[in-house]
Amino acid sequence: MNTKLRTDITIRQLCEGFVYDENDEKGLFGFNGKLVIQPDYQRNYIYGDGKRDVAVIESLLKGYPLGLIYFNKTGDMYEVLDGQQRITSIGRFVTNKFAVNINNYPRNFDALDKNIQEDLLNTELTIYICEGTETEIKEWFKTINIVGVPLNEQELLNSVYSGPFVNLCREEFSNSQNSNIQTWSNYIRKMKWMQTMLNNHGRAHNITNDLTYLFDNYKSLSKKEREVFILLSQDMHVADIAKKLGKSEKTVINQRTEVYSKLDIKDRHDLFEKAKLLGLIV
Repeated sequence: MNTKLRTDITIRQLCEGFVYDENDEKGLFGFNGKLVIQPDYQRNYIYGDGKRDVAVIESLLKGYPLGLIYFNKTGDMYEVLDGQQRITSIGRFVTNKFAVNINNYPRNFDALDKNIQEDLLNTELTIYICEGTETEIKEWFKTINIVGVPLNEQELLNSVYSGPFVNLCREEFSNSQNSNIQTWSNYIRKMKWMQTMLNNHGRAHNITNDLTYLFDNYKSLSKKEREVFILLSQDMHVADIAKKLGKSEKTVINQRTEVYSKLDIKDRHDLFEKAKLLGLIV
């Protein structure tokens, strides 16, 4: 499977032509109609609880990284391989489907100051464009969904097997507004991976300060330094990064030095730990 890193796609571009189905609770299209937000193998939208959707927007307004997003490219069309919950939350907010608290006042997108609106719309996302066979794409979908809100056994099967029958089943049983399945609404369990990791390092009591400090330092990285950091976090060597980005090895080494300095990275193990906290790797 081939992948290409994109860091130039903005929220404005992503939300152009955004379509959300209120009845089926799922994002349908974005990116000027070229992006299928919820392919057949994806679960329905589950972030619309007034907490997780709000957290996505608050992170963006604070300038925090949103983590990696993956698109599958087929011809001129794209589909969301990973990130549909975040993308749907963003699209719903930009189209005034919910509000966030700013200075203790609820504000939807249109109620934000114009400069805040522009900053949000001009935010560049970190997206990997993937191209491969159907089998490769679905196997990768399973791999990248081992954290966050985990896929249950049936959802993993849905990612491998798709077709008219599976689609009809999903329409019936994935819609939380369906009165027949209201009793299933508590099947989602909250993941505790980040808390466990922090506890193992004896840092749970400092989580707020640690993350705020890390996020602020990440924001200080230049666009090119972020690209190098992401590739380093995926265990790529300097020569491979230079070739992928079309740079000299000396330039990559200099940018790596800046990344280590700004993020206070002590060694490669520390680099991976910080990348995990930023949501750049799993």
